[in-house]
Amino acid sequence: MKKILVLTVLFLFLFALLVGCGGSPQNKETSSTTTPTKTTQVKQKEDADAIYNKIQTGMTFEQVQSLIGKEPVQKTESTADTPAGKIEIKNYSWQVGKSLITVIFENNKVTQKVKTDM
Repeated sequence: MKKILVLTVLFLFLFALLVGCGGSPQNKETSSTTTPTKTTQVKQKEDADAIYNKIQTGMTFEQVQSLIGKEPVQKTESTADTPAGKIEIKNYSWQVGKSLITVIFENNKVTQKVKTDM
């Protein structure tokens, strides 16, 4: 009987110790920075929309790069010989918030743009 009582007390002590260690985070600021809030997601979408709308046909890669402010996450480049001459075609994609902005350049001038929300 004494052995059962000791084991029960020991079990309750260990249970209380484990429950106490597994509580919610004390630092709520850290918790909120790891999981984006709805407000943050909306702000990122607005930023991506604003940047996308500023990209205009005829802009150079340098102008677009300056506008976005970071390196592209994806690049493809090709050259085509046509009767009108050589054409360099470059596709660059940038991650802006939860959007992917892809810009197509022909001879270093914007010809097309696409924004995909992820």
